[in-house]
Amino acid sequence: MAQTTSGISVGISIPLPATEDEAGYDALTFNTIGQLTNLDGLGRVFQEVTTDPLAERRTGKFKGNYNEGSPSITVNYEAADQGQLDLETALGMDTNVAFSITLQDGTIIYFSAKVMSNPFGSMAANQMLTKSIQVSIDTDTIVKAP
Repeated sequence: MAQTTSGISVGISIPLPATEDEAGYDALTFNTIGQLTNLDGLGRVFQEVTTDPLAERRTGKFKGNYNEGSPSITVNYEAADQGQLDLETALGMDTNVAFSITLQDGTIIYFSAKVMSNPFGSMAANQMLTKSIQVSIDTDTIVKAP
């Protein structure tokens, strides 16, 4: 069934799961990151590996390593929001933190990532004060069906 992005929420947990699986993430308590306005795409993308055997005159293509992505999370800044405070804490850490994305239909996407940046957005008249958080996914993503 098709769905919109309305109702999507992102949660953060500073403690990591005991196991890197659905049960491990289910055992965590996630703080919702408030005032979410945008979440860039994420998901597995393979690097292309090529070879050019002289006798074949055709480039051979293979799948190399994969990357789960580095999505940007945009929020309206709210100083007292616990999820946003956790993002600031995670920015000061060199280790991963856990994330959950809950979709409109109840599907949950789990992963661990490093928070790489958390700057304020541009500040101009007639717009919200925002933060644009960059995370770098460092594990496989786990999709939990509703």
